[in-house]
Amino acid sequence: MKKNAFLRFRNLIENRCNNWVESKTNQDLFDWSLLGLWALVSLGIAIMYRVFADSEVFNLNDLLSFEVFWFTAFVITRYTKETFYLKKLAQKQNITSIRPYLRLQWQTDNILVLVNEGQGVAVALKPEYRANEQVTKLLEITAMAAAPNSSTTSFIPSGFDMPNPETHSYEIKIRYQDIESRRYVARFKTNVNFNDKFQIISQREG
Repeated sequence: MKKNAFLRFRNLIENRCNNWVESKTNQDLFDWSLLGLWALVSLGIAIMYRVFADSEVFNLNDLLSFEVFWFTAFVITRYTKETFYLKKLAQKQNITSIRPYLRLQWQTDNILVLVNEGQGVAVALKPEYRANEQVTKLLEITAMAAAPNSSTTSFIPSGFDMPNPETHSYEIKIRYQDIESRRYVARFKTNVNFNDKFQIISQREG
């Protein structure tokens, strides 16, 4: 229970509060906390100067040197944080640009086609047919090359009659990986309003 309460509090701070602050100010809580800490210490330095102005404990040069040191630490911390997030963003964009991305297409000759439109190879694909309480494992696919022209129709088991999506409602769920073993899950649902007759419900890492 304590752990759950802590996780809820962490989620409140890291997501809700942080996102709200960032949406209003274009700066996140870390930026404002760091700025507040710098301002607080700088105010403390000014107070120390006023209190010890006539003593030999601190002189103006010492306080100014400490303020320069503190401001430098503030700038370095801020720069380090920005560099870290830029690196994470670049990594995410690189992963997105080379990841597999699947589509299901129902062709006019009543053939279900799985297409990889992503720029990365998909491996260990495990499709499932889901309708109401029925779950049927389809044939696993060892690998699918990157786009373009990467498709397969050879994942329907012999003797399994794939229903026409124009007259039946069902889902196809596919678990797969990229060549770096990142795991993905794609979910498709029949929808005659789409040209492919299938709507992508979700396709995410995890």
